[in-house]
Amino acid sequence: MDQANVEKEISSYIGRILRNHFGRGPGTVFVTVADPFITVYFTNFLSPTERSLLHSEQAELRARRKNKRSANGFAKRRNRGLFGVQSRNRHSGLIL
Repeated sequence: MDQANVEKEISSYIGRILRNHFGRGPGTVFVTVADPFITVYFTNFLSPTERSLLHSEQAELRARRKNKRSANGFAKRRNRGLFGVQSRNRHSGLIL
C-alpha cells in the first residue's frame, strides 16, 4: 500500500471513530505520514455553540491575565523610590 492510501485510510478511520463517538465527525481530516511522525489536522470539528463557549472562555482568561499584569505593574511602581530605583534593603526604611 502506498503512502497516499495509508494517509487516506487513517483519515477515514479517525473521521469514523469521531463520528461514532461524538455523533458527528469533523468537516475534513488531513493526515500526513512522515516517519517517525503522523500529523492529523481537523477542520470544522466544533459546533457553533462550542466555538462560542471556547471564545468566551478565552476572552475571560485574557482579561484575567491583563488584570494580573496591571496589578503586578502597579505593585512594582509603588515600590520604587524617588528616582525610580528600588531600595536594596526594604527593611531599612531608606529609599535610594
